[in-house]
Amino acid sequence: MASREIHFVLKWSLRLGVHDRQWKSAITVVLPKPNKPSYSNPRAYHPIQLLECLGKLLEKIVAKHFTFDIGKYELVPFEQFGGRLAASCMDAGLSLVHDIKLAWRHSKVASFLAIDIKGFFNNINHRHMVKVLWEAGFALPEVRWVESFLSDRHASIRLDNYSSPMLPIDIGSPQGSPCSLVLSVIYSASLIIAVRDHGFLHTQISILASLKSFVDDLGLVRADLKGHSDENS
Repeated sequence: MASREIHFVLKWSLRLGVHDRQWKSAITVVLPKPNKPSYSNPRAYHPIQLLECLGKLLEKIVAKHFTFDIGKYELVPFEQFGGRLAASCMDAGLSLVHDIKLAWRHSKVASFLAIDIKGFFNNINHRHMVKVLWEAGFALPEVRWVESFLSDRHASIRLDNYSSPMLPIDIGSPQGSPCSLVLSVIYSASLIIAVRDHGFLHTQISILASLKSFVDDLGLVRADLKGHSDENS
């Protein structure tokens, strides 16, 4: 396919809000995670969806657009360091180190609670995802494209020499897609805001209580007077 034809197909796919059905059939390769004590547990494996290249090119274009809009219109709280321009996992770590050292400077004890959201990409509700995008102010063709992108998906599981028949997938965002990260970050923004603004992070005793997040990894930082944490426990 010539570059002009590719440009035509991608442009009108976006304008019409359509993700071709052939681009939504994936081969899910199951890869073993390293250094697991037993591979009889399904959690010892990591599934990766292999998708058609032209469809992934369109997904990358959409992901770039959404990432730009996140920064321009502040659609995701700054506590979320994933899926943003000019932000990375390193920035999240540096911010955490800053808060801990600030607590030490004020003779406080810093505590950190790490939280990992299981099945972050796999449990996205498609209807709610579309609702979140529409309420966030995304253009109708973009919202329609995401609805088309998430719907009518099929995948075949491949493990060693075994390949299953194509099975329907009616929930989640495909891992391995350029869009999955940015869509998941937009989807979970309300959760980050709710935790950030909750009363337990704002007390008379703590001078520092903050939330850090990088995609599906959350962390709560709290600084207390020395001895206060022990007394409460």
